[in-house]
Amino acid sequence: MIFKKLLIKKQKFRDVDDKGINIFLANVEALCCIEQVTKLLLDHKSQQAYVYNYDPSLFYLMGSERNSLSKEIIEQFRAIEDLPIIKKYCDIINKYFTDKTNEFDRTYFFSIDFVCNEGTDEQFSLCIKVLPYLYTSNKKLHASLCFFEKSNHTGKPKLKLHNVKDQKVLVYSTATGHFIDQERTELSPLEIEILRRSGEGEKEQFMADALELTLGSLKRIKAGIFEKLKVRSISEAIFVAYKQGLF
Repeated sequence: MIFKKLLIKKQKFRDVDDKGINIFLANVEALCCIEQVTKLLLDHKSQQAYVYNYDPSLFYLMGSERNSLSKEIIEQFRAIEDLPIIKKYCDIINKYFTDKTNEFDRTYFFSIDFVCNEGTDEQFSLCIKVLPYLYTSNKKLHASLCFFEKSNHTGKPKLKLHNVKDQKVLVYSTATGHFIDQERTELSPLEIEILRRSGEGEKEQFMADALELTLGSLKRIKAGIFEKLKVRSISEAIFVAYKQGLF
């Protein structure tokens, strides 16, 4: 499964007794059962991934086995068009969890929204939330948790950093290679109007004149829209904006 990419390698753990690991795993599974959620627990020390599949609303996607995912969903994960982007996001998450242990606790987590079976009648979206769960005394990440949830996401995969304590959400910008405030990724009224006019087939020069923009400025704004929505074309941007209810 692609999310085994979130297993962090080459951490130097102290030689500690792991007799309590089975109790720890049982407690996590019990919570998943009680809360009716689907989680993936990643044990970075043993390099093992444990599936706890208890969300009935996801059985049609994940299968109904409690401790494994269906072969179909695993194959669909492997066939994701933007798999390289998701793998890159996993690397970014791992780097934050290992490099910034002084700053991170359970009030921070990441999420990746992505689309499976894109462009088919079986297209669906998922959100996976990833949080550090257990650090050792020498600040090595022993275990992290991944929550699977249904999503309304469209377009390219999106990586977010959530600060629960400060109630802030940052979005990873592929253009800058940094996290930026989510508000900076939301479309302005002018950008929405440009998409609306584009959807009506209006030519760029007429549009620029009507909006009192130069043609160069209009093209730069369009490029910014593509970056915000994680799309490559104006038709994709119009579709994503429509799905988001912007017009």
